[in-house]
This record gives sequence, structure tokens and C-alpha cells, in this order.
Amino acid sequence: MFCRRFRQHAGGVSVVIAAASVPAAAQTNARPADASAPARVVREVRAARAAAAPVIDGRLSDAGWILAPAATDFTQRDPDEGKAPSRRTEVRFLYDDAALYVGARMFENTASSVTRRMSTRDGSPDADTISIYLDPMHDGLTGAIFRVSAANVQQDSILYNDTWTDGSWDAVWESAVSVDEQGWTAEIRIPFSQLRFAPGESQTWGVNVERQVRRTNESSWLAMVPKSENRLASRMLDLTGLDGVRPARRIELLPYVAGRTDFIQPASSGNPFNDGSRVFSSAGLDIKWGVTSNLTFNAAVNPDFGQVEVDPAVVNLTAFETFFQEKRPFFLEGSQIFNNFGRLGANDEWGFNNAPPRLFYSRRIGRAPQLTASGDYVDAPTATTILAATKLTGKTSNGWSIGLLNAVTGDEFAQTQTGATAARALVEPLSNYNVARVQRDVGTRWGLGFLTTAVNRRLSDDRQRDGLASGAYVYGVDGYWFADKKQVWAINANIAGSTVVGSTSLIDTLQRAPQRYFQRPDEPHLHYDPTRTSLSGFTGRINLNRNQGKYWRMNAALWTGSPGFESNDLGFYGTGDRAGAHAVLLVRDTEPHRWARQWSAWAAKWWAWNYGRERQGDGWDTFWNWQFPNYWSVNGNFGGQRRVLDDRLTRGGPVAATTPSAYWNVNVNSDSRKRFRSAGTPLTTGTRPAGTPITLAPGSRCDRPRA
Repeated sequence: MFCRRFRQHAGGVSVVIAAASVPAAAQTNARPADASAPARVVREVRAARAAAAPVIDGRLSDAGWILAPAATDFTQRDPDEGKAPSRRTEVRFLYDDAALYVGARMFENTASSVTRRMSTRDGSPDADTISIYLDPMHDGLTGAIFRVSAANVQQDSILYNDTWTDGSWDAVWESAVSVDEQGWTAEIRIPFSQLRFAPGESQTWGVNVERQVRRTNESSWLAMVPKSENRLASRMLDLTGLDGVRPARRIELLPYVAGRTDFIQPASSGNPFNDGSRVFSSAGLDIKWGVTSNLTFNAAVNPDFGQVEVDPAVVNLTAFETFFQEKRPFFLEGSQIFNNFGRLGANDEWGFNNAPPRLFYSRRIGRAPQLTASGDYVDAPTATTILAATKLTGKTSNGWSIGLLNAVTGDEFAQTQTGATAARALVEPLSNYNVARVQRDVGTRWGLGFLTTAVNRRLSDDRQRDGLASGAYVYGVDGYWFADKKQVWAINANIAGSTVVGSTSLIDTLQRAPQRYFQRPDEPHLHYDPTRTSLSGFTGRINLNRNQGKYWRMNAALWTGSPGFESNDLGFYGTGDRAGAHAVLLVRDTEPHRWARQWSAWAAKWWAWNYGRERQGDGWDTFWNWQFPNYWSVNGNFGGQRRVLDDRLTRGGPVAATTPSAYWNVNVNSDSRKRFRSAGTPLTTGTRPAGTPITLAPGSRCDRPRA
């Protein structure tokens, strides 16, 4: 399995040859200077101060738009890289003390040429779009994206690690569009309160603009990044002219009172906790305070998550739990600071037969109670109440990213009744959760950081101590380094350790858990001990990546997770007792020629072992894609795996041997620009049919006595 980044003031754009140094007035929020960096070409877009805020109605009729210089120097990236766009685009920037305004005119032949299909917010609109990329910190690594379709559907996301995006972020901003015989226009208002930037009398931000024409699949950029480069924030233009802008010292209070009624028919008559209808009520307060222009403090007392999208229904027949994305607004604020542990530097992330552990998984806070209650009738809570939570997130002007979180969840009780006896049982004790993440970008070549999490619970009786850890701690260090000035070769690495403290019953449960299965009868490298009161382990990964390259790129990694590593009290961890490696080579040609518009292919080899040096994976994968000049395409992949051992298939029993397997398939796709298109897999096969018997590995020592 794989997972997988000359001056023309009339035109609004200036081109200046400049060294890496910056004027003193702009040093408060400039990209970190690197004395060894070569001279670079800086293209500049100027914003004009508005005498009066424009009305956001999708029509560029306000006087301020006439005074703002238009940026028109767009370059085509698709389908013909480097050529002039087939349609003209004009973008203007205004600002006042409260917000940044963007006015864009997208010329077309007729109004009917504009594709305006509706879509959900934050979805992938099947329509013409205009996207505004901003880097207010001007660090070449972070930013925000605001996208508007011709149907005025909004999409926004956070930009980090130069090219990665997090669409869970939702900002408060305005937009409006209009269509006429010359094309369509968009007006956007982005409040400064939604952006994080360093204070300074004269601001310099990064900016880029992308126009997507859906009907022809044409993409044009104000600052076009060649397909040979994997960059975004680091290749933006400079947005200047933002004088006298001061970050908002904002404070937002959101009190709430909520009520809910459930009408659920009881499974049986006589249920004292459900007569068919129930009423619930709650109250709480959310606070958001801009401590500084780039540090935000969030607090919540009994937060309301009633508006959060419900998780999809899942039928899980495996021994491992299902991973669900975080959707609660309080935990989404600044979440990329916590989630980028071990991932910075390299723009491509590949994984084969391995899912790196998450040291922090915010869905653990407020999770469903972990203990059970018994009785003829049981009324158990479905979630744990978050009594209070605080969080401080942001990035300072000198490159420090900070994320601090503390949350307290209360005692949760289940109501039970057995016969005529009513009682209540504690199903989740009072718990405290702490997370600290600090990371520093040093210049443009390297960075270093650490992350630590801690969970402490108040356990009052043996039942609680047998089911939950009294303390669980994780601590890790990560870093990245670009081996050359052009940031072509990147190395990133991380290492983390864990310690879980609890009763002998709890640690025995962890030893027998699917992540490790210490009780396996034929694994001498494991040491199952029913008298343990703690469990410790480590995990780590080192990754080499070729970030840029016109014709080829590569990725290679070594990774490990010791049998005793455990982060599931405040993280997400699948399988331990593993070490592995992989190497991937990607070749491609993005320049159109007679027989293809573009093509690409990659091949990978991967291995995995357990700590007993038994090979658990030994496979290879390939993929290729060919797009014809008429936008039809054909792609396929093939791969396989040698005969290996599987120490998890029997779920704690002896190791089993798998049979060799192989597969291949071919897919044909029609022109994606058309309203109606097809995609299919006419050819596919595999050499391992369902129900292939699994045999015990030769030499399995099922009768070996355990220590």
C-alpha cells in the first residue's frame, strides 16, 4: 500500500534583481536570510490603500479599483507550460485598516463560456476558479489559500511545508461574483484578523494567483512555478505597499445554550432510561484571543460540538481501530503545527507497508468512555465531557512555531439498573491532557523541533486501574536539512520514545494488544511479562527526498517501531515490532510532443521485518500514466510480493507464511474537460485469489515455553 505534494507599474508587476538581503524596514517579517544564497529575481505586486472600503458585490465599480494597479502578467502552466494564457486575467489588491481586498477580472469570449457548476464548500469545484495564495509571515514556508469559483463557492486552506495544505481550516471571509459577456469577476474581502503576520510599519507578504479554466483545463499563474519544481510558498511574488497595517488585537466570545431531543424507540419495553423520548441541554463558552499578531490563544468551557459533521459509518472487521479526521473547530486552530512532526523539509511523503505513528491525535480528547458498565439496562454516555481546554498556537517572526494545549475531561458515569436495583458506574475518570510542540526554522536550509504529550488520570479503584493507564508520556525530536542551496535534496528525520504506567492488568492488556502480540508462542525476541507495571519503546524514521527535478525524482526511507512503543492514549498507532525500508524512482516528461501531452512512471521496492529478523514484507510496485494530446489517458500499475511471514494474521498465535502474490491492471479515461466523461478498469488480474490457504511457517515453535 502506498500513500502519497523591468518595471511596468501600469501592469501592477515590477521585476527587480535583488540579493537575498532585505531592507531594514521589512526585516520584521522577511524570509530568513541566507548569506550563501545566490541573487534572486524578485517580482513585486503593489497594493493600494482604499479611501473607502469597496462593496463586496462582485462588480469592480468602486473608485478604489480604478486606482489600484492591475497584475496581468500571467503564465500558463497547463496545458502548455511557459506559454501565454489563452484568456486575459487582471487582479488588483486594495487594503484598509481592517482587511485586504482582491478584485479579479477573468475575461472570456461570452458569458456562456464560464463554467459555474455548484459544489459544496471546501469541495473540489467542477467550475472555473480564481485562487489567492498569501504568505503573510513571508517565510517561504507557510500561508493561506482562498479560492472562489464562478458560482461563488468558497474554499480555504492552510499552507505549510511550502506545498502542503490543510483544508480543515475555515476562515471568516467574504466573496461575491458576477458574470457578463466579457467573462466573470470576483471580489474578495479577507479580514486581517484571519491572518497571522508580524508587526511592522511597512509590510511585505508573499502572494500568488492561479486561474483555472475548467472547460479547457487551462491553469495560469501570476508566478508560474515550473513542473520541474515542487514549490509554492517559496516561489511567491512580493506583495508590497501595505503601509500602516497593524495586526488586530482581537478577542472573540462565543457563549452558547443548546437543547436536544431524541426520539428513539427502545429495543425492549421496561427500559427505565428510555421511554421513547429524551431531552438534553447544555451551556458553555468559547474564547479566541489574539495575544499577538501571530500567536492565538483559544479557550473553551464545555465546548459545543453539535455543529460538527458526523463521522461516516464504518464496518471494521480488523483488529485495529478506524482513523477519523478531526472536525471540531477548537482543535483545528493551528493543528498543522502539531501534525507536521517529522514531516517538514521533504515535499513528497511515500509509505509502503507502513503508516508512521501519530504522536498527537486530538480525537482522543473527548472520546467515548473506555470502561464499560453492566446491568439489565445501561445508559452510558457516548462522549466524554471536556470541562475546559486551552491552546496557544502560532509562529513568531524569527521562525519559532509554537503549539501548547491543555485539556481536562471530567468523570463520566453510566446509569445502570439490575432488577429493582439502580446504580451508577464510573466509565471514564477525570483526565488531564497536555501537548507541547516547538519547532524552529533556521535560515532556509534546516530546522529542528520537539513534541511531547502527557496523559494523567485520577484512578480511584482497581477496576479503573486495570482498564486505564494512570500516566502515558511520549517525547520526540524531529528535524530537516536541505543538502544544497536550491533545496533539491532534502533529509528529514525523527525519533520518539514512549512510557506507559499502570497496573499489571493494564500493561498485560497492552502486551497482548494487536500492536504487538507479545504472547506469540514462537517469537524469542519478545518478552511477555504479566508482572510488568510499565511499558516503554521507541520509533524513528529517516527520509531522503529529491524535491525538484524536471525528469526524475526519488525517495528513500528507513523506519522502525520497537515492540514496546505505545502512543494511543493521546496519539494513533497501528503496528509495532517493525522495521523497514523503501526506495522509489519517479521519471516523467511534462512537455507536450506528438504522441503525448505528458507521461510519468514510477517504480518502488520495499521491505519490512519484525525485531526477530523475520521478513514480514518484500514487495515491489510500479505505476505509469500516459496522457494523449486529446486529453484521453491510459494508466496502469503492476506489482507483487514474495513469500514472507505474517506474525499478525493469527492474532496472537504462531507466525504464518503467505503465498507469493502479483497483480496488474490497466485503466482508460476519457477527456476530463467534458461534461460527461468515463473512467474504467477494463483489464485487471491478480495471482492470489480470495481464500488462498495460509500455512504455518516451517520451524514454528508453538510449544516453546514462555518466560
